[in-house]
Amino acid sequence: MEVDIPGRSCSSSSSEGPSLMGLCDELLLHVLSFVPCPDLLGSVRRVNQKLRALSVDRSLLADIKLSGAYQVTDQDVREILACARPDVQSLDLGGCYWLSANVLDAVCRCRSLVRLDVTGCALTATRLDRILGGAPALASLAIDVRPGFDATRLGAEARAALARITELRQTLLTPSYGVVPCCVAVRRLLLRLEIPDCDEVGGALPPAQLMVGQSNVPCYRHLRVFAVRLAPGFSNQDVARIYLSSLPARPPSGIETFVLSVPCGFPELTPWMSGFLAAVAESDDLASLQLPRSWLAEGSALRSVRLRRPRHLILPRCSLRSLDLAHMLALPAPGPARGDGDEGARAADRNDEGHGDDDDEDDGDGDGDGDAAASPARSLATLNLSGFAFGRFGVQRPEQASAAFLDALVRVCRRGLRSLNLAGAHVHLPLSPPAPGQLCRALSRLRRLRSLALPLCAVSSSSPAGHAPGGGRAPAVYVRRRGPSSRPGGDVAGSAEQRAEPVRAAPEMPARGFDKKMRVMRTAPLTAAEAPAVVLLGVGGGAPADAGPFAGLVSRLPQLRELELVSSNFVSALPRFEMANQQVRHCGHSTAFGDAELALIGQLPNLRRLTVAQAPEVVTGTGLVALARGCRHLQELSLANIGKPAHATYLPALCQALALCQKLHSFRLEQPYVSAGATFFRALLRCPELQRLCVVSRGGGLPEPDVALHFVAASPHLVVCHLFTGDTRVTCKELQKAIMRSVCSSRPALSVAVFPLMHDLLGEVIRSLPLSHLDDFTLFRSHVAQEPPGLWH
Repeated sequence: MEVDIPGRSCSSSSSEGPSLMGLCDELLLHVLSFVPCPDLLGSVRRVNQKLRALSVDRSLLADIKLSGAYQVTDQDVREILACARPDVQSLDLGGCYWLSANVLDAVCRCRSLVRLDVTGCALTATRLDRILGGAPALASLAIDVRPGFDATRLGAEARAALARITELRQTLLTPSYGVVPCCVAVRRLLLRLEIPDCDEVGGALPPAQLMVGQSNVPCYRHLRVFAVRLAPGFSNQDVARIYLSSLPARPPSGIETFVLSVPCGFPELTPWMSGFLAAVAESDDLASLQLPRSWLAEGSALRSVRLRRPRHLILPRCSLRSLDLAHMLALPAPGPARGDGDEGARAADRNDEGHGDDDDEDDGDGDGDGDAAASPARSLATLNLSGFAFGRFGVQRPEQASAAFLDALVRVCRRGLRSLNLAGAHVHLPLSPPAPGQLCRALSRLRRLRSLALPLCAVSSSSPAGHAPGGGRAPAVYVRRRGPSSRPGGDVAGSAEQRAEPVRAAPEMPARGFDKKMRVMRTAPLTAAEAPAVVLLGVGGGAPADAGPFAGLVSRLPQLRELELVSSNFVSALPRFEMANQQVRHCGHSTAFGDAELALIGQLPNLRRLTVAQAPEVVTGTGLVALARGCRHLQELSLANIGKPAHATYLPALCQALALCQKLHSFRLEQPYVSAGATFFRALLRCPELQRLCVVSRGGGLPEPDVALHFVAASPHLVVCHLFTGDTRVTCKELQKAIMRSVCSSRPALSVAVFPLMHDLLGEVIRSLPLSHLDDFTLFRSHVAQEPPGLWH
């Protein structure tokens, strides 16, 4: 089928079948609805007379989304709005940081607007007054409040339009209420606080002091969604407390979402706020809840709150006990911990295999557990327990606490849970019963899971050599096996007739004096059946990776689209929401994750986003090549501190793997001592869809200017090039200027930052970068279950 172009005949021979122009207008409109607006009005409209008339149809121009269209220029936006001005009802310019402020003058002529998003654009109070005055039907507004924004300049028509708004999303870059006091009918209030602690010259800002009163803050009588997301900084905490103090004494009926995303410390929970949250949590309409860590301490009054129908529960770094969290979710009482040889675990696995992927039924979970079917946690779709301290569950042993809690959680949520974050939670089990890897076996029952974040120690199938789980030396492992069977036809290689005793670990023992060695007693050579089991206990080596529980996890969850494996002691050089913690507990179990485990990830054909951080056992990088061959649809890849810090021996294999990533559009590499040379950038050129690149290397160097300029020129889709290395400021400045001079005229959306990582002015450079790239890509952060899906979009 051919598409007609100007100057050529629109007819096609009967042997070629019907042409596109032979379709009816209704079908053509449906096809054109999938074409981006810049292409629709810029290219398709010029094909022929019929497409010219259909391209400006009212149904196609009612919703214009230019967010993420990095190729559009100021003139393109003016032409698009000139064509769509009478009919456009929804206009999305969010994140269009490269557009000039004069473009917003064309928005003022769109009088039919119902939804408007201009976050990232240079908006002043005067221009906002003109936009609101010409849009009487506006119901949803998203703006940035920058320094110098004065809401008193808004006229009567603008204030009347704000009084009718039901959804407001504000990004505060300065201590201010913005337009919140005018939005008395707001139902969805979303605040993003990006207020710096210092001014442009580096001086400390005074504490935020905003007047709180009925004349400044609405009563929130119609509030249904309240969400505040804070960036690190004390100024953001001060402003957040002021907004929280404006909430009414009694929460509005029917509140659906209460999200308070705090990266680090936050003031303690007051009795008034405790009562407010208790009333919110017990509402039947509450679907999304996120609270700070300090509000969910072990002695907090919220530990007795019981949720009714939670759908998205986000409790990062929660310090509640497992028992309190189980009460909050109304989980049924757990059964006995299930080990490798437990018949209950085998029966559950057989039951899951019998059900297959038929998870749409509304009957019980197949185990006859009526309490699980009636538990409110059954409705959970998103659960974030990152950094959760699994404490004592009932009267069970501490080493069985995590197993019992997670077993009850999986039994209840396995039909609906789609996103789970357990990063940094230390949910791996010790070598004593239950056996290692039980977490992977439990998670493999979550057949609808699409996003998963785990600590590396949880997917490890063995304990680090010479270390016990409790911090002492590894306990002795006794492997007793009788000789070959005396029966006729006995197999010397080792079969079931040999009656080999199962491999088991001795009880945990403290370290003996000055590093005294502990014996491993052997009475006979290992058989082929015994060797993999011993390797899983950390005694042997060289067994294939498919012998571990992580292989079972990836084989039973092929539908995973997002996977994060981050070591508990990883601290990024460019953190975002996780501030550097000097008391991070190192877990030696994560050292068992290497090339073989990376190769197992290649069994996830639907994987779209992958993050691996702090995996020192990645040596040759062969697992990266196998991963790239299996994950053909991988779009975002983030690697941080893999391999030895000063020896990036995996770099040649990484270059080979990048050549196989044909769908990759975002790549982030953080390694203390890695120099991105010509070979590295040549490999990146083989990623035809690459849009964003970030390299963070404290001791590494920059590429040659010719190599960097050729890479940028040969990557037409590149919009982010951030390089933070150990070179001098002069060298970084010269390279950045050379890149900007070469492409600034043809690609105004390109964000270039080349700066020394250890320089004192790095914070100022970070704040000058576009928030759309900074939050999602440049600064390291977890993306799994960090917020309710679709909340900020």
